[in-house]
Amino acid sequence: MSNIEGTVLYSDSYSSLPFDPEKVSNIQGKIQHICDEKRADSKIIRFYFQEYLCLLKTEQNLNLCYVFMGNSYLPLKKMSNLLSDLNNLELLPKIITETEKNNNLSPQNRIELSKLVDRYLISQDTMNSNKKMKNI
Repeated sequence: MSNIEGTVLYSDSYSSLPFDPEKVSNIQGKIQHICDEKRADSKIIRFYFQEYLCLLKTEQNLNLCYVFMGNSYLPLKKMSNLLSDLNNLELLPKIITETEKNNNLSPQNRIELSKLVDRYLISQDTMNSNKKMKNI
């Protein structure tokens, strides 16, 4: 998760596979490029970065990106469910307001977000496949 200026607000890795921090930075640059072109809130956008597939959703001042290897059907469904719950629990509006004020996530919101990410993006079938790489 990053703001519209490109500052990373939340990032977590869900794999034992190595992930190069330089790649994270390069993916963030690609996200910024895509968001500069399509600033309005939009559907989930799919794009490739080297061997990774990325799902990107823009919500007001936030960019939410899920980076993984493999097919996108299950990750797309999981990300949609995560976004739905973020809105239903009113966590996303709190995060948007908070990041507009101080460009950071409070520990409480970070913990709540982490729990939802774990619930929706981490499941037995993806943990066993070792294909999931990074959530930015």
